[in-house]
Order: sequence, then C-alpha cells, then structure tokens
Amino acid sequence: MLYYIDAQALHESGVTVVKDDQSRPAFILNGRHGLANDSFNLHTISGQELGRSARKPWGCRPATT
Repeated sequence: MLYYIDAQALHESGVTVVKDDQSRPAFILNGRHGLANDSFNLHTISGQELGRSARKPWGCRPATT
C-alpha cells in the first residue's frame, strides 16, 4: 500500500494528514522540517502515537594543533 503526504501543508503548519492510495486519511504526521533538529511524530487518526523520528544536530569541534 502506498501513502502520500502534503509536504507543503507539513512545511506551512507542521501537521499533515497521511492518505492512502485511495485518498482516505490513514495517519497524522506532525513535526519540524528544515530545522537543525528535525523531528517527526506519526499518530493514528484517533491520536495514538505510533512512532517518532528525530535528527541530532551536527556539532562543530574546534581544530586542535
């Protein structure tokens, strides 16, 4: 089964409905995209959290000599 998100809605509001290949709502995806610490949460339509994904920010270390 294929799932689709509205990337523009996710970018603008931080929330989008994930739809199946017949355009029926399947999940809710919310998160912050494009920031140094991206994170996403996936929920059922009723609101139960199914999973979470986060990216750790890159750090810079000073050069040593």
